[in-house]
Amino acid sequence: MAYLMNAIFTVAFAWDPAASSFRLRPEGLYGRRKMTAQLVRAGYEVFYGRVHEAMTALGHNGIRRAKRHRTTPAGQGRRASR
Repeated sequence: MAYLMNAIFTVAFAWDPAASSFRLRPEGLYGRRKMTAQLVRAGYEVFYGRVHEAMTALGHNGIRRAKRHRTTPAGQGRRASR
């Protein structure tokens, strides 16, 4: 699993010599499905479950663009039905 964690790190981060640190690349925003596809395109033989475990161990999550769906507007709860 260590090789997979290194592969994810190399895909997700790039060395920035100006700041002398690693910075997040656009591929670093990928979730588990897209990260699996990216690693397969890069030549690694990986599966979704292993990528999920490795990203969890790294503490790395993909970005979530969607907002939560609200089923009840504010102030329209139990009090409004009485």
